[in-house]
Amino acid sequence: MFLEPTRTRLDRLITINRLLANALEPEELIGRILDGAIQLFSAEGGAIALVDEVQSAMVFVSVQGGGKEVLQEFRLILGQGIIGWVAQTGRGVICNDAAQHPHFFGEIDQRSGFHTRSILCAPLKSHDQLFGAIEVINTRHPEGFTEAD
Repeated sequence: MFLEPTRTRLDRLITINRLLANALEPEELIGRILDGAIQLFSAEGGAIALVDEVQSAMVFVSVQGGGKEVLQEFRLILGQGIIGWVAQTGRGVICNDAAQHPHFFGEIDQRSGFHTRSILCAPLKSHDQLFGAIEVINTRHPEGFTEAD
């Protein structure tokens, strides 16, 4: 089983922290957070989606794959897809066979042209209030995402 050395991960976190500290605009900050997560977990892509409580929806504010933004604003019903379920329940997901997960929603792959194999997804919270979720997709590590991730 391949585990990245703790020092390497710590170095990556320090670099990400420096990049975040220099972001001036909210959109730039969101993009840097997602890019940092993709790098940290050696993933092919990822997304950040925020909860729109008025419309009970998830709004994807940043979706990246292959080093570029792959979708403009995209919406799901709150609870739909793995990321929507995580944002609704506050429970993270580690899934190394996305197509078999009961909450997987393949339409996102169809719209983005991306093929999701594995997902690591975590809720975004502030003061115990869920406001969205972040996911990274398709780790490059042969063992998949792990509990350490």
